[in-house]
Amino acid sequence: MYRHLLVPVDDTEISAGNVTAAVDFARAIGARVTFFHANHDYAATADGALMHAMSPALFADRAAGHARAILGKAEAAARAAGVAFRGVSAVSDRPAEAILRAADSEGCDLVFMASHGPTSLGGIMLGSQTLKVLAGAKVAVLVSHVARNAERAAHDSAIATIKDEHRSIAAVLHAMTAVVEEAGAANATVDTKLLRGAVHYLRTFPQIQHHPKEEEYLFKRLRNRSPELAGVLDQLERQHAEGAALLQLVANAVDIYEKRPDSPTTVREAWGAFATEQWRHMETEERVVLPAAQGLLTDDDWNEIAAGFGGNDDPRFDRLVGSDFREIFARLMNLAGSREDGDTAAHTRAGIAHPVGSHRARSS
Repeated sequence: MYRHLLVPVDDTEISAGNVTAAVDFARAIGARVTFFHANHDYAATADGALMHAMSPALFADRAAGHARAILGKAEAAARAAGVAFRGVSAVSDRPAEAILRAADSEGCDLVFMASHGPTSLGGIMLGSQTLKVLAGAKVAVLVSHVARNAERAAHDSAIATIKDEHRSIAAVLHAMTAVVEEAGAANATVDTKLLRGAVHYLRTFPQIQHHPKEEEYLFKRLRNRSPELAGVLDQLERQHAEGAALLQLVANAVDIYEKRPDSPTTVREAWGAFATEQWRHMETEERVVLPAAQGLLTDDDWNEIAAGFGGNDDPRFDRLVGSDFREIFARLMNLAGSREDGDTAAHTRAGIAHPVGSHRARSS
């Protein structure tokens, strides 16, 4: 039986579905996972060369790209499922070759990748790349058929988007929890710049965008289909409001800490309370609400949910038109990741997943 999966990832919807399938497969057979992302070689471009000469700091951020963000979301899926994981990225404009090298260098015995998908940064999920991997692999390749048929397109799109957004939130929670706990364990200062960035992201994305859309598009339809779920949905909506209040306490604690940096205890306690409640909240949604929705909602329901989550053009959410949450998330993850290694071209991270309801993890 396979013990170590290599799972190529990118920032497409089909990749999010493939991550879910790979993590489920790894959990079922007791395997560990290495997620791999091939990052575009920014240094090889004319813009990259000019940026490197004019602003090395900005070049480093651009060169890192979305690799840490993409891997962070995949890692969040493994962490929530209790699957041991590792995240690896490399600079390459030949993704199939990079995947094969990663499978060999990481000692993987199975490559788990999607059958096809749209063009994306690095091109990892392209059908041509899958064929090149199949042709050149020295280990087994499992091609996951995550392409959607017409009847299930809206359902699959909505579920993939909701889970992908949960993974973004979870990745920020995990990264910032590590920052706060590291400061406490080492008696070091708390990185308030990172925390303020996290507060901004969690206030603008989940609190203003993600949660209201859950209530408007998903919860409302579930109430109509199953009155028995009313209690759970009421609890989740209360948690949305309570989460906003707990996040404000984090912001207040950071203000206090900056005036009195001799004691970071208030920051750690405020962040711990917020993060713990967010884990519990997402656990309920993923283990109770989404499975119920998949059994109860109609095709018309899923069409409306997919359309609602698919973009920011709904006038009820026009406050956020133009906000690029992916860019904010990527920059935040790059800042957090830069604490772990100083190499902007490639990085590795490893860990053991923790249950969704826990905000702690340990290295493997």
